Amino acid sequence: MDDAQEIHNYPFDSIINIYLSAKKYQIPDDYNQCTIRCSINYNKEGPVFQICFGKYFEYEVFSTKTVTDAANLFHKKYTPEKGTKTSGVYLFGLHLRVLNETRTSK
Repeated sequence: MDDAQEIHNYPFDSIINIYLSAKKYQIPDDYNQCTIRCSINYNKEGPVFQICFGKYFEYEVFSTKTVTDAANLFHKKYTPEKGTKTSGVYLFGLHLRVLNETRTSK
C-alpha cells in the first residue's frame, strides 16, 4: 500500500489515520461499505485485538489470539454469507511505514 497516506503524530499519539486513493480502488455502486476502527489494548493476559463498526461504532468483535482472528470474526459478523477474508496485519495497519520505522529505530 505505497499509495496510502498516513496521517499521524506517532509515537506521541497512538491514532494513525490511513487514506487511500479512491481513483485507484474503484468501489462498485452496490458495494456494502463499512467504516471500522481497529485498536489493540493490553491487559495482564496480553493483547486484545478489537474492531468496532457500525454507523456509531456500536458493534464490536475482539480476539485475544491474533489480528487475523479478529478480522475473520468481523467478516463472520458483518458479511457472514460471503466468506470474506482480510489480512489482520493490513486491517490493523501493522504494516504501516511509521510503525516499521519506530520498530527498527529501537
